[in-house]
Amino acid sequence: MAYIKNTTPTLGIDGVINEDKKFTGKVTADSFETTAGECIVPAAITKIENDSDNRLLTSNGDGTATAEATLVFDGLTLSGTDLKFATLSGDAKNITNINGENITGKISGNNINLSSGLYVENDALQTRASGGISVTEDGLSLDLSPRGGLSLTGESLQVDVSTARGITEKGQNIQDADLLLLHDQSRGDTRSTTMKNFYEGYLRTKIPQAAGALGHVQFKGPRGLSATNKLTFNETRNILNVAGTTATAALSVSGTTTLEGAVVASIVTATSPTYAVDAQDYTILLDTTSNNIDVVLPSASKNEGRILNIKKTTAQNNITITTSEQNEEISTLQATEGLFSCSLQSDGKKWWLIA
Repeated sequence: MAYIKNTTPTLGIDGVINEDKKFTGKVTADSFETTAGECIVPAAITKIENDSDNRLLTSNGDGTATAEATLVFDGLTLSGTDLKFATLSGDAKNITNINGENITGKISGNNINLSSGLYVENDALQTRASGGISVTEDGLSLDLSPRGGLSLTGESLQVDVSTARGITEKGQNIQDADLLLLHDQSRGDTRSTTMKNFYEGYLRTKIPQAAGALGHVQFKGPRGLSATNKLTFNETRNILNVAGTTATAALSVSGTTTLEGAVVASIVTATSPTYAVDAQDYTILLDTTSNNIDVVLPSASKNEGRILNIKKTTAQNNITITTSEQNEEISTLQATEGLFSCSLQSDGKKWWLIA
């Protein structure tokens, strides 16, 4: 039911309409009221464009509105592609995935949930110093021992052995239990080892170890050092023992030479007409049964101190001993038929007949 107060004389209605009434013309009035006396207000929005569920309306300024597809409220969550607010209040429990790089301005430290090591002072977030970490105006820093073997180079923490104390300080030195730090390549991490293990487990395997028993002289074998009981050194008596033959091009002895056993020297028999003394010869036997023999001595200058024994073993024919050095005794020494023997020695200049 509507109550209409007649303001248009031509309508002729003034009072209450208690039945259906159809007006074919324009009806104007100062106001329309319900029977309860409440004013009936005309609709503010006459048309909604792009209408759909949960979309928020924005006014077009002409009594119509648009339902925005990118601005949706489902009763709990307001969603949009680019939302800007002058002020937000609340506990912010459901605000997630905020990129800190996109926040401009300052956030009060009192509004941040802090973990261990952080605190708020004068509404500003602070870092708590502890256990080797200090806080300066430049930020966080490590408290490094000046002699601890570590240093900060640029922005990197590095091992700096030049700052570490020497191991021999106060008379000390490396001990078996001292530790080394190393990278274990097989495990891919850092491990420690004692000096004893470093030596016995690694260095010793890389260094040739002495073979044989006490006093055995070492020599290179097929797989490192080798030894034999036929070559030993008696440290008490200062004697080198060789159970075999010693071959040498020259032997120089400064002092007394004591031989405990037989002396063995080279002995050779010559039969050819000319015999040049060999570097190994000591005693030369000349068999002149078939012919004369001419013995040619080596240069005295290259055989200083050398002794040669020469003996004609048969009575037939003759021998001749010649040398390139001028010596009245031996420049040409001849022995005719019959037996003959002599000993010669070089002084580095000439050969001399000594027996």
